Amino acid sequence: DSPVEGTAFVAHLLHPHGPLLFDRDCRSPRSLFQSLARRHWWDIEDVAQWRKAKYARYLEQMRCLTGQLTGLYEALDSAGALEDAVIIVHGDHGSRITQPRPTTEQADSLTDETIADYFSTFFAVRAPGIAPGYDDTVTPIQNLLAALTYSSFAKAEVEPDTLPFVLLTGGPGPRMLRVPIGPRPFGASPPIP
Repeated sequence: DSPVEGTAFVAHLLHPHGPLLFDRDCRSPRSLFQSLARRHWWDIEDVAQWRKAKYARYLEQMRCLTGQLTGLYEALDSAGALEDAVIIVHGDHGSRITQPRPTTEQADSLTDETIADYFSTFFAVRAPGIAPGYDDTVTPIQNLLAALTYSSFAKAEVEPDTLPFVLLTGGPGPRMLRVPIGPRPFGASPPIP
């Protein structure tokens, strides 16, 4: 294969990411700043209510991000660069709106929901030859990137991980613990209250 020629644009966004400062219009209302006092999860009386409120802010910030990305795509289209563009959008972890935090000390109390909230990540590719759709294959993100890097985008194939797991850290000392992911598809979106 010959090298790919063209222009590359790379962006690193902390969006949506705690402390979730923006509303759907990308404004930071004073009320959000006033509600950002950090609390330890063990001080929260109603974890389900806390999670619901945090996800509401998370989704508002997602709407802000979606609007910003739409503006970028429209600018690429206006410049004639969208049709042949390869666009990869991915995160590095899930929402992390979960309690308790998944550490080695909490390993016995983790649920599939907790693992998905903390470790799952978004990965989307738009490229010529790739049909729109959704794939819930469970695989590490580095395998996705490698498959796209070392093959034609339209022909990239990723093998599913038959024994998916996450590594927990924390607790006393530099300890890591391998925890298998449960039977619920890891790529599936966690339920949002």
